Amino acid sequence: MKRPERGRGLFYTRDSGGKHEMTPAQYVAWAVTRANELGLSFNGSSEMIQAMIQLGESNRGDVFLDFGVCGNLLSRPGLDRMRAEADADPSVSHILIPRRDRLARPDDPLDAIAIENSLRRNGITLVFMGRLYPPLAKGERASIEELPGGVIDYDRAGKDRTDLAQKIIYAQLSLAKAGYSTGGRPPYGFRRWLVKDDGTRRLASDDDHQHRS
Repeated sequence: MKRPERGRGLFYTRDSGGKHEMTPAQYVAWAVTRANELGLSFNGSSEMIQAMIQLGESNRGDVFLDFGVCGNLLSRPGLDRMRAEADADPSVSHILIPRRDRLARPDDPLDAIAIENSLRRNGITLVFMGRLYPPLAKGERASIEELPGGVIDYDRAGKDRTDLAQKIIYAQLSLAKAGYSTGGRPPYGFRRWLVKDDGTRRLASDDDHQHRS
C-alpha cells in the first residue's frame, strides 16, 4: 500500500487507572502541535478526548483511546480500532503516540516492538515525543541500533506497571484507613463532600467567612 509522505495522522493513548482525566487532553494538545509541524491532516482536540472519557468512547475522528485498560493487554478496543483504521485508510501516514508506555506496558518487551514493526511495515511513521520512527520497507528489518532502546523502554514500562500498582494500592489503603477519598469519581448514588479535620462537612460559606474575617 502506497501512502503519502504527509497524509492523515492518527492519535492513540492509554490510561490503565482511568483516573488521570487531564493528562490525555494534554497529550492531544501535543499531537495537534506536532501534526501541524509535520504538515499532517489531524482533526483531534483536547475537548474531543475529554468528551470520549466522559462517555466511555474509544474512538472519535482521528483520536483513539483506551481509558482504564491495562497496558499488558495487547488487544484493546482503542488500539484495535486504530490499527484497523490505519489498515483501511491509505491516506494515514503517521500515528502519534505520546510515549511508548502509552502504547503498551507489556509482559514481554518484544511483543510491543512487534506492534511497532507491524505498523511501520504498513508504511506508517510512528511519532513519539522526541522520537520519530519511519516506515520499514517490505522485508526490511529495523536497525540494530533501535532494538536495545525499544527493549529497554518497554522492559521498564512493564516493570513500572507492577511498581505503580503496588504504590497505588498502598496509597489508597492509607487514605481509606484515615477516612479520606481514594480518588476518582464518586460511585453511583454518592456525592463527594469536602470535610474538615473533625469530619464535619465543609460548606462554601466557611470559605466566605474565612475571607471576610
